[in-house]
Amino acid sequence: MNYCSLHNHTEYSNLRGFLDAIVRPDELVNRAYELGFKGVAVTDHDVLSCHVDERLLNAVSKIKEQDETFKLILGNEIYLINEEDVQETKKFFHFILLAKDEIGHRQLRELSSRAWERSFVSSGITRTPTFYQDIEEIVRKEPGHLVASTACLGGQLGDLIAKKDGEQITQFINWCLSMFGEGNFFLEMQSAVNEEQKNANEYILKLSEFFDVPYIITDDTHYLVKEDFAIHSAYLNSRGSGDRETESFYSYTYLKSLEETKELLKDYLTEEQIEQGFRNSELIYNMIEDYSLLKPVMVPYREPPKFTLRHLFKDWYDKYEYIKKFAESEYLQDKYLLYLIENGFEIKKWTYDERHLSRINVELEQIWIISDKLNQRLSSYFELVREIVELSWQAGSTVGIARGSVSCFSICYLLDIIQINGLDYDLPYWRFLNKERVELPDIDMDFNPFLKDKIMEKVREHYGVENVLNTITYKTESTKSAILTSCRGLGIPSEEAQVLSSMVPMIRGKVLSLNSCLNGDDENEAVSGMQEALNKYPRLEETIRKIEGLISGRGVHASSVYIFNNGYLAQNSLMRAPNGTPITAFNMHQSDSMGALKMDFLYTEAQSKIGACLKLLLDDGLIQWKGSLFDTYNYYLHPDVLEYNNKEMWAQVGRNEIPDLFQFDTQVGLECAKKVKPENVNELTLANSVMRLMGDGGEKPIDRFVRFKNHIEDWYKEMEEYGLSAEEQEVLKNQLGESYGCSIEQERLMLLVMDEKISGLDLKWANKIRKAVAKKSKKVLVEVKDKFYENGIALGNSQKILDYVWKYGIGPQIGYSFARPHCLAYSLIALQEMNLATKYPNIYWASLFNC
Repeated sequence: MNYCSLHNHTEYSNLRGFLDAIVRPDELVNRAYELGFKGVAVTDHDVLSCHVDERLLNAVSKIKEQDETFKLILGNEIYLINEEDVQETKKFFHFILLAKDEIGHRQLRELSSRAWERSFVSSGITRTPTFYQDIEEIVRKEPGHLVASTACLGGQLGDLIAKKDGEQITQFINWCLSMFGEGNFFLEMQSAVNEEQKNANEYILKLSEFFDVPYIITDDTHYLVKEDFAIHSAYLNSRGSGDRETESFYSYTYLKSLEETKELLKDYLTEEQIEQGFRNSELIYNMIEDYSLLKPVMVPYREPPKFTLRHLFKDWYDKYEYIKKFAESEYLQDKYLLYLIENGFEIKKWTYDERHLSRINVELEQIWIISDKLNQRLSSYFELVREIVELSWQAGSTVGIARGSVSCFSICYLLDIIQINGLDYDLPYWRFLNKERVELPDIDMDFNPFLKDKIMEKVREHYGVENVLNTITYKTESTKSAILTSCRGLGIPSEEAQVLSSMVPMIRGKVLSLNSCLNGDDENEAVSGMQEALNKYPRLEETIRKIEGLISGRGVHASSVYIFNNGYLAQNSLMRAPNGTPITAFNMHQSDSMGALKMDFLYTEAQSKIGACLKLLLDDGLIQWKGSLFDTYNYYLHPDVLEYNNKEMWAQVGRNEIPDLFQFDTQVGLECAKKVKPENVNELTLANSVMRLMGDGGEKPIDRFVRFKNHIEDWYKEMEEYGLSAEEQEVLKNQLGESYGCSIEQERLMLLVMDEKISGLDLKWANKIRKAVAKKSKKVLVEVKDKFYENGIALGNSQKILDYVWKYGIGPQIGYSFARPHCLAYSLIALQEMNLATKYPNIYWASLFNC
């Protein structure tokens, strides 16, 4: 018999803000398989978010390696109600829907989205009503793709049985049959022994025979095993809600073996009746297709406006292969990108020379080759980002100079996506996009936080509300909150709970896990006395472990926004954040895996300050309006027109006389500026990076940098004493001369390890080292260190230079490295503030109080 469990809740049922379940998705699947089931359904409370949970899918994948017939069934427990009753009742009837296939799942997403679109809060609970009319409109269009069942006692059928309303029962069952079709609708019994459930089960037997509708037996799982009942009760009552029927309703809501279910029901059902309920689950099992919601990320296609490619580069087509390819491309968006590049050349007054044309050609090469490999045109991505930047200017927000590695890509400068000309700073294009790393580009944008709503309104208006969603975040129980929650649920006094919670340290902004607190880990020792403190209270440690990490609510991601092509339903589903914001039903990682395109809308104080400054300058007549905010900003504050060589301005930075200077407004930043005393953008950029490095307990990286900057001979002496040859010293001078002998940026690290006179690694390995260093991944660091030495030795380079580079070129960046393009963009924003502070000191001061 291919029995499957058809009504189960996971921690995702907590997303509505009402604590409900303590089941982790992978544990549900593994327990079902352990019990010998052939399938298991996930039916959270009007939440689809678990359906692409990585833990869930990985667990199913591993089981399928042993038994390919095992099935994961994706469903939803909706709240079905008449539209006219929604404001007049507290009863929102439960109803189970299971998707047979991809079409069925799209119907789940559409129904859930409608419910969340009209969601509201009542008595502290987020209500998500699905109307009968929704089922009629959505399911009738393409019938036969959903299986339905009547759910628990909280369903309409359970309510009508309690009322003994035969006429309404008949109407309801006939409606279900007409909507879902014969064979796709099931009556649902549950394996509990309270009197109300017993009466309902006995009545359902009669209904099944009378209407010839099969019945199934489910567990309505909210916790995994019987022994977890007390922990589940503690969790449900941890928010001061008192007794939430944990005894009367939840006593049997765990995943049971078939034998245990038989034992519970045998007093009033025959063995054959019980077995028939089990066998009926096989009817559903046989209808479920094997399908996947996972898709590659697709860039939304936008039809370009009418344009005429002027072929300004035609005299160079034969020399520059990829410029010619774009000019002659069969794809309109490729030609449009080249058209925008042509415009950029003219607006920026770029000359048609080797320096500019070869750079554009090689960047277009990366775009072309990656587009072919991904089977979609990346041109659409750049055009989309450019459009969003334009919309933000129109919404009244200045846009940040750049963020991250996009600073390296000259095409983005020509398109006015960024304001840094990477060629002027020798930034390598491959840091942003290269054909060896086949993936979509990722461009972050900085906007004015005070105009966030206006920007989002503009974007939704332009693309359509159905094509723009903010991103859900999952609130989880940290170790600290799990301790407090467990103590409240177990009745431990709050004063003692606070003491226990305070024992949990935060390391680099992250709360340490309970396991690390009790046993230590690679970086942290066990917390002294914590195990003894927990042992004072029965079941406390066990309860904390069950609760720690559980999803317990939802929020809105600070920056992530998804842009869809033809509505979100093809790749996602809609929910609402507690503040009403429309959000995805799947978090960032999950939404990516379903093929949706994420854009990062970042909001920084610097943009509010610059915006306030511009307004005050315009109001006082100190600058002139140039027809638009974009043109006015470009005329006065674009990096291309800033003052770079004002010695007094740089001296003020070194004396900490420019208040609230971007990235140098903290105590660390102020001390760094005073020590380094930068005299140009390069030194400010290096300072921006070096102040983030921590070192290994010896001389601090910033002190070493300042010493070499002021006395470069100290560096030469260090290399000499280390035993490096004259040739090796020259190699390092070529690599590190501009940064005074210090490797303090990711790009410098990559260039070092790629140098044939050092390790000669290719770009792929250099990027792997960069990532390992940035993430402080011990396992990967061992691997890349071995490769670094192995390659260097094979090239005939000395152990000395390899040791020196690993110690001084790579070591200081481990765990704290920063990218040069990122720091350069930060420095140019600071330069904007420096220009304003020295030219218009009163206005700059006033802007600090107006942003």
